[in-house]
Amino acid sequence: MTLLDLRSATSHALRVMNRRCGVRVDADAVLADLGVPFRRQLGAWIASERLEACLAAFAGAFLTEALDLVTPMPGAAELLGAVTRLGGRSAVITGRSTKTATACLARCGLPVPVAAGGVTGLGKSPAMIANGLAGYVGDHPLDMAGATAASVPGIGVLTGSHRAEQLVGAGGAAVVPSLLDLADWLSRRSPGTAAADPGRPRSAQGDAHE
Repeated sequence: MTLLDLRSATSHALRVMNRRCGVRVDADAVLADLGVPFRRQLGAWIASERLEACLAAFAGAFLTEALDLVTPMPGAAELLGAVTRLGGRSAVITGRSTKTATACLARCGLPVPVAAGGVTGLGKSPAMIANGLAGYVGDHPLDMAGATAASVPGIGVLTGSHRAEQLVGAGGAAVVPSLLDLADWLSRRSPGTAAADPGRPRSAQGDAHE
């Protein structure tokens, strides 16, 4: 829920998984907290001995019939373009598998040179460090915690289900309402300048909103 809107695709793939595997995972409950480890989410609904088969069914459905339901978040293309104009390089570090992340980005026509998948929360920190990130944009408190552990400024964006104060409380250096706001801020920067802190953290009221 940062660069890509995966809700419709995830919901569809979960329904397919439920039907094929004979399980009852509540898609709405899963969607309410996208960003936590997906295996752990499904593990709350599925017996451990059936989990691998269900994950495989989900992945198969997601990468085929559900992939066309993935859409870019408003401002995603503009943000990537602004980073490139500033001489930077974008990287996606995600809990989804690298294969899934790459397929989703290609589906949405978003050029991202680096995609590191299968990591969440603090597990994202090594990838942030390895790729020399100047800042990490995320919609989940776990993203902010991972950025803090990597000594990288975490920039919260209110595109998910978490409020500004939750993102700041988890270590976010700043919060913006949307990717469009962040892209606009970056577009006013000069090439070669640091682009990791778009100002003071904002509250959930006023100009920051869900």
